[in-house]
Amino acid sequence: MLSLCARPEEPPPAPGVTVELRAGPAEFALGDPILLDVVYRNDGTETREIAEPHMLRFYRCFEVRDATGAEVPNPYAAVESPAYDGPVTRNKLPPGGTVMLRKYVNECAALEKPGEYVVLSRGFRCPKPLKIKIGPAPDERTRAVTAAELKALWQAPRLREREEYARYRPYVTEHNGATDALRLLAFRREQELLPFWIERLGDRRSAFAREALAGLPDRAAVLKALEGRLDRAVDGDVLSVYVCLAVPGSDRDAAARRKEIRERYEGK
Repeated sequence: MLSLCARPEEPPPAPGVTVELRAGPAEFALGDPILLDVVYRNDGTETREIAEPHMLRFYRCFEVRDATGAEVPNPYAAVESPAYDGPVTRNKLPPGGTVMLRKYVNECAALEKPGEYVVLSRGFRCPKPLKIKIGPAPDERTRAVTAAELKALWQAPRLREREEYARYRPYVTEHNGATDALRLLAFRREQELLPFWIERLGDRRSAFAREALAGLPDRAAVLKALEGRLDRAVDGDVLSVYVCLAVPGSDRDAAARRKEIRERYEGK
């Protein structure tokens, strides 16, 4: 069971490497995937490397601020582990060259209302922030259809080849379609999906259940559902998420309180 619940920020690139953020459309609706191009440029004289990790988790690459300058909260940091032992692609960045990686703003902040926002690279030398505009969420019927389509893509990623699923193709890839669909579903932060994510928790074939539960707006309901799972059977994955969400790491005596919860359930 994971005992650590927060992860460090992404380190800055090597000297001589600068970063620029780019977006295709700059306007999105609440719940839409916000995928940015992160362009690294090497203005130095030595070849550098840009690491691209592939472990299935949310990455804290950006800082998002609203029109007042206040930072938008990142609820997903509550359940992420600082350890990383997954595969990594090391992209060569020669002098004068560029490397472009695509990363989601949704993994870094919980956007809850329409408005204008500023996105900054966290820990990177990126002098120009990117402005984006968030519009209202679609109506209830449209949201329900989208959730149903993403669940269908999770079960059968080949559906992306059909014309009616064409709008998902930039995000649901050919080789990783099932987990891509679950990622998009987690971005929607819809409380109605609580039972779905509770059932996915602990299923090694399902990704992003931890993050999805952390991002739901009604934290009390999430904790109650997790308690129900733990009352039926104590599972390490379920208990890990419950501990992190029940006791924020910033709380006083968080370590002692988390230990008490673990011992209480593990002693059953």
